[in-house]
Amino acid sequence: MVPYHDAEENWQHGYAEAVERINALDPEMVTIGALRASTRGLATAAKKNDRPTDLFDYLSEKDPSGFKYRLPFEQQVALYRFAIEWLDCKRIIPALGKEDMSIWKAVNLEFDGCHCLLVGPSVPKELVSTASYKSAAKG
Repeated sequence: MVPYHDAEENWQHGYAEAVERINALDPEMVTIGALRASTRGLATAAKKNDRPTDLFDYLSEKDPSGFKYRLPFEQQVALYRFAIEWLDCKRIIPALGKEDMSIWKAVNLEFDGCHCLLVGPSVPKELVSTASYKSAAKG
């Protein structure tokens, strides 16, 4: 997800429509994610290959774990809260993809392991070792 605005619609309109379509599919779980990048190398490669680079302007800070460039924390939280509000959570379990535990807490979701890489509640070692995970796990 990105907080885009164009001449025809804004992100709220576009994502509301997308989540309504997801609700109609009736999946067991939906993993929500936001734009991220490990390095600024992706923007350099895009420019070198005559691709648009404006998408990377959204990435202004590192995540709390220090692994990826991300949207600002409050923008991520706003995007995720919006999607979760539109998602039919009585039938569909919302989860976050590759997000720091602090984001899970900010959107009032219980962290139950990584839903995008592993099966079950296993937490990758690189997440468990971070100060933000240890702080959030304590409560």
